[in-house]
Order: sequence, then C-alpha cells, then structure tokens
Amino acid sequence: MIARYASEFIGTFMLVFTIGCNVLSGQAVWGGVSIACVLMVMIYALGKSSGANFNPAVSVALGLTNKLEWNEVAIYAGVQTLAGILAGLCYVGMFGASFNLVPTAGHTWWQAGLAEMLYTFMLCFVVLNVAASNKHAGKDQFYGIAIGFVIVAGAYSGGSVSMGCFNPAVAFGIDISSAHQFGIKYCFIYTVFELVGAALAAGAFKICRATQEEDVDADADDNAKLLSEFLGTYMLVLTVGLNVLSGSSAAAFSIAASLMCMIFALGSCSGAHFNPAVTTAIICRGKMSPQDGAKYMGVQVAAGICAAFTCSDDEWGDVCTQARRLQLVAGHGCRVRLHLRACICRPFCRHCQEPSRPILWLCYRHVCDGGRLCHR
Repeated sequence: MIARYASEFIGTFMLVFTIGCNVLSGQAVWGGVSIACVLMVMIYALGKSSGANFNPAVSVALGLTNKLEWNEVAIYAGVQTLAGILAGLCYVGMFGASFNLVPTAGHTWWQAGLAEMLYTFMLCFVVLNVAASNKHAGKDQFYGIAIGFVIVAGAYSGGSVSMGCFNPAVAFGIDISSAHQFGIKYCFIYTVFELVGAALAAGAFKICRATQEEDVDADADDNAKLLSEFLGTYMLVLTVGLNVLSGSSAAAFSIAASLMCMIFALGSCSGAHFNPAVTTAIICRGKMSPQDGAKYMGVQVAAGICAAFTCSDDEWGDVCTQARRLQLVAGHGCRVRLHLRACICRPFCRHCQEPSRPILWLCYRHVCDGGRLCHR
C-alpha cells in the first residue's frame, strides 16, 4: 500500500519539478518534449506499482470508469497534489525564482479553461484506452509513449493559451509556489475545467469501449466507431489549428504526436483513420464497404469543422496578429473566418512580391478594410 502512494508521489514530483526547471531555464522549444519524456519514463518505471496516474484528473477518470476505487482516488489525488506543491517549492528554492500561473497574453480565463479541458480530456482518454481498457491493459507496451506524448501534442498547442497544465497537481504546484509573489487563483479555475475533461473522457471511453469491455475479442459497434473517428479527427485538427495560429516552434512534432496518441488509443476500435483520404484508400483496397466509408468520412469532416470553429473561438486573440505570425500580410481591421484546409505553401506579399519561406498554414477566407490577405 505504501509503495503505491510513494510511486504516485515520486512520479508526480518529478513531473512538476521538470516542468518548473524547463520554464525557469527558458526551454521554449524542447521543454514540451522534456516534460513528455519524464512522464513517459516514470510511467514505465512505476506503472506496475501504482498504475502511474500522477494526475488527479486521471485518477478521477479511472474512478468514473470503475477502474479505481473511490477511496483510492481520494488518496491518490491528495498525494499527487502534495507532491506537486513540494516540487514547486523545490524548483523555486533551486532557481530562486517562480512564475505565475495565468492564461497567456491576449487570452481570457474561459479560453484557457477550454484549452485545459480539451487536452486533459485527451490525456485521460488515452490513459483509459491504452492502459486501463480490457483490450490493451497489461498486453501492449506502447502505453507509456502514448500517454507521455499527449504532452507534446498539448504543450505546443493548448499550452499557447493556458500554459498547458492538464493536471490539477501541476496547477496547484505552480500556483502555490508563486503565491508569495503573485497570489493564488488559477489553480482552482483550471482544476474545475480539468475535472470536466476527465468526466468527458470517462463518458467517451464507455461509449467507444462498451462492447470490448465485455468481450475483448468483439468488434466495436457502429456508434463506437463513429465516435472514435470523430474524436481522433477533432483532436488532430484542433492541434493543427492551435499550433499554426500560435506560431509554434514545434508544430509538426506536436501535430504528429496528437495523431500518434489517438491512433494508439483508438486503432483497435475504429481503425483510427481520422482522414477521408485514408478512408478512401481503404475502400479502394476492398477493406471497407463504401457505405461504412461514407459514414466515416461524414463524421471526419464534421469533426474537422467543429475543431476549426473551436480554434477560431479559442486562439482566440487578435486575428491580424495571428495572421502576421503566419507570415501573411493583412490590412488594418481585418476580419478572418477560418476554413478547413491545412497545406504547405509559399505565401508572398502582394506589395513587394517577395516570397517568404514555406510554412504550414490554414487557408482563410476574409474581409479586410484596408487590404487583403496575400495568397500563394
């Protein structure tokens, strides 16, 4: 019993301590990878001991799906939060400095909360599928990398809005360790959104794995498959949009990580296409009927549209500023509406006709008062 709690304490402590060290040492590019890797190695090291939750939201999701007793959920959450706070105090003591937990510049508390909810959902959902489901638990070895690299997906996308906690223990560790300078506020707000994300993950897991939880060898039903395709496509497009709009320094890596993690989580449910082109290729190979393929493609497109509207509401800041970050030229007072296509292109300025370097960007339709967005 003590070994389980000690494992949760050590794993959570190392996670929060690594976050603090990366932030205070200014690791803007590789910080997300460093944090993901410490989570991954601690999961592999301690998963057999405690289950390697290291996150009260994950413990709550496990409780909601009857994978962990509620008295254990409460003890785990307390130990994890304590570990996060002590880790915060340790990195403050080592660096002699702290940093505040607040939404990033230009974003409101509800936008930051939405980012926390969505990527906490993704984290808990991946944990439930790869480490706790009857289909995969104790049978496959990819669980550590799948869970850890959710942080790569979220740190460079949702992190551009909320700072990227996705974990109440992280939020409390950062906020309390900086209380002497900035006070305490956002750890409570973030925790509420993170627990909502955990509850949504538990509900989605029950739908996607309903049949397979009863019979491991059974095929998922149609509703489970369609929800699986919706969720995977939604998280992929959301991650693309937030990375591009925030000018992320590791966009391709983050986007690839989101795709990889959701494939690990849902490949045994729906096949994890998450792309109408992939579904079309599978139909052409005779591995899926055109009728089922049409359903998949409809859900994938709907998920992409929903994710695009989420990005347009949640990144969420001055659109002209975001356009400049994308190396597009816009007139003053520009209003932009997001459309759904990501591409590699070489944009150029219509005033000087000088091409810029190729970048990944989202195509827009627009109405401008003092000019228009340049196109390739």
